[in-house]
Amino acid sequence: MAHLAPLIAPLSLIAPVLVAVAILLLVLASLYDIAARIIPDEICATLAVVGLLLRLADGRLLHSIAAASVIFAILMLFCLHGWIGGGDVKLLSASVLLVPPALVPSAIFFVGIAGGALALTYILLRRVAPRPGPRPRRRLARICRVELRRIRRGGPLPYGVGIAAGCSLVLLGSMP
Repeated sequence: MAHLAPLIAPLSLIAPVLVAVAILLLVLASLYDIAARIIPDEICATLAVVGLLLRLADGRLLHSIAAASVIFAILMLFCLHGWIGGGDVKLLSASVLLVPPALVPSAIFFVGIAGGALALTYILLRRVAPRPGPRPRRRLARICRVELRRIRRGGPLPYGVGIAAGCSLVLLGSMP
């Protein structure tokens, strides 16, 4: 690692910028998930690169890659059984790279809490959500109308929101 010292020093200086970029990417992934139930590969790949840079800066790169690999393998089993979507597998695996390896269990815990809160919100909204009105012209209004329809019929959750919330919380808490 001594030969990487000239590279690592500048990375540690821009770590707060990398964290800000990561959180913006997580928000963007959430918005895509809400709007289309798709999490673009480009967002996940960029998150992974940001996470690798953060872990290179703190000297925990190999441990972080190992943790993300284990999470990816477990989530792929869940995906094969239809318990989680492929976009969620990519997003959570990439997001695990963002947090220090020792905090991966905390990240998974908070993702579960945020996902549970999201599910509870959708269950409650299902009881009170109004019927969608006529098709609006504005994009945000159309997205809201589609989401209301999904909520009323018990459609799939945008679990990327829970992943983003849980990982962002741990990421912000891990900053010095």
